[in-house]
Amino acid sequence: MTDLLQKNNSKWLIVAIYLILFFALFLGIISSIRLNEISDNINQLSQDHNYERGIITEIQYRFTLADKYAVDYLNSYKQGDLLIFQQTYADLVTFIDTNKSAFTIPAEQELFDQIVTLISNYEIAINNIEKNQRAGPNKNMEDITFFSSQVEIYKNNIFDSLGNLSNEVESEISSHTSLSQKIINQTRVLLVILIITMIVTGPLSGWLIIRQQNEKNRQKKAIKEMQIDFEQKLDEQKTELGKANQETKQFAYIVSHDLRSSLINMKGFSKELSYSIDQIHSILSNILPKLENNDQQKLSLAINQDIPEAMNYINNSVSRMESFINAMLKLSRLGRRELEIIEIDPNPLVEQIVANLNYQLELKQGAVYAQNLPKVMADQTSLEQIFANLLDNATKYWYQGRPLEIHITAKQKNDEIIFAIKDNGRGIAREDMDKVFAPFRRIGASQELGEGMGMAYVQAIVRNMGGRIWIESEISIGTTVFFTIPRKSEEKNKNE
Repeated sequence: MTDLLQKNNSKWLIVAIYLILFFALFLGIISSIRLNEISDNINQLSQDHNYERGIITEIQYRFTLADKYAVDYLNSYKQGDLLIFQQTYADLVTFIDTNKSAFTIPAEQELFDQIVTLISNYEIAINNIEKNQRAGPNKNMEDITFFSSQVEIYKNNIFDSLGNLSNEVESEISSHTSLSQKIINQTRVLLVILIITMIVTGPLSGWLIIRQQNEKNRQKKAIKEMQIDFEQKLDEQKTELGKANQETKQFAYIVSHDLRSSLINMKGFSKELSYSIDQIHSILSNILPKLENNDQQKLSLAINQDIPEAMNYINNSVSRMESFINAMLKLSRLGRRELEIIEIDPNPLVEQIVANLNYQLELKQGAVYAQNLPKVMADQTSLEQIFANLLDNATKYWYQGRPLEIHITAKQKNDEIIFAIKDNGRGIAREDMDKVFAPFRRIGASQELGEGMGMAYVQAIVRNMGGRIWIESEISIGTTVFFTIPRKSEEKNKNE
């Protein structure tokens, strides 16, 4: 009877502790949500309003610059000063059009629209002065004086409106700050309650943990057996996934090969058709004068224009499709190629590739700086292709007007060697980062020829050697490409 009572008491005690812990967990979740709201509000506040401040400051700077050139023109009435003002004003309008969506609050939008209108009126007043000035002896000095006063009024109103817009932005910041402070105060109360709850449940939880320790020890063996079984199943799944990946590559190879065969047939018959059309053309040239004028025009248009255009379109389409299929076949072969893992010193390999790019580097005042790279266990051909593609990309996509610099470094970390190729080129926009390794995709504007497969090839080669590849980039600053070579293959060869 006593044992049964103790068991019941223990049972209800456990239930009570779990309820208290559940309550504490609930408070913790509420506090976490509150803190996340604070963090999100602060981050959003910082990003949005820093961006808005930057836009206001830039508009003020650009307008001040335009006004300076306008004053220069009003003092000299020289066409050179007018052209400088017009160019500066055009840059200001472009900047305003690009960033007008940054202000989403109605009050800010209204002030921003008011600024746009005032700037437009300011430019109209300058143009009116210029028109009167071009009138020569017939110019109306009273109109020039009036429009000059209008220029000054619009300028003052523009600066006043910019100040009002800045004040509106700061007011919005204060509103967000007040909201964040309110959430912080509420979270403090929840945290105090959470601390008190944990103090109360701490000793009870400790006693319960000690009591249940024996049961946990009995369960350890079962858990360990389950873990071993899970690892075995995971290895089996990895093996199956590898097979499926290999089958997918084989399928891509077969499909591409069959498509290529069909295209070759199409290309051959297209040439045969062109030859037949030439023969028909020579025959029809004798028959054509005997036909009526209307029939002559239709037949001549078909033979001399429509059919050649259609044949040219067919040939171009076949050539382009053949180029894509060849790229797919190459990508498939790269993923299936047998590797010959040997010890390689990358330094002479990189020096040779740089020597091959010497002409392009001289055109772009470029230089390659490579540290003493460590030896690796890798496939010679694969490593050459990786460095050649990445250095060629860095050379192609340089930032025009800035001497090209490429830095090659490497470091050992855990069970892999990480190589980095860093350039000061054009960089890649954040929204284009997920397209870098996609087949047949080219990032940004480029006049370089190619199918857009270079980075897809590099990724396939790196993965085939068991490595990883990723990119860090900032637009107009440069790009760093990282790829890894596993060291475990090196250690495996040494052990053998």
